[in-house]
Amino acid sequence: MFRTLLICVFLWSSTFLAYADEPSSCNPPYDPSNIIEVLFFYPGTMSYLAHGPDACRQSFAEQVKKVVRETSLLTDGCIEATLKDLNEALAGTYKGEPIPAP
Repeated sequence: MFRTLLICVFLWSSTFLAYADEPSSCNPPYDPSNIIEVLFFYPGTMSYLAHGPDACRQSFAEQVKKVVRETSLLTDGCIEATLKDLNEALAGTYKGEPIPAP
C-alpha cells in the first residue's frame, strides 16, 4: 500500500516538474517551418528575439536557426550572416524597435 502511494505521489509531482520549464505565455510571431516564412517574417523574428519574453526567445531562436541551417536556397555567406543576426538579437544588441502585436 505504501509503495503504491509513494509511486502515485511521485508520478503526480513529476507531472508538475515536467511543465515547470514550459512558459505559459509564449506567443512567437509564427511557427518557423520553412525559409520563406523566416525571410518573410524577418523583422518580426528579430524583434521577438530582442524584446520577447526571456523564457521563450531561446526556444524560438533554435527553431529559426534550424530552418536557416537546413535551407538550400541561401548561400553559405547568407546563412552565416543570418545566424549572426539572430545571435545578436538574442544577445540584446539589436537596435530595432519592438514591432507591436496585432
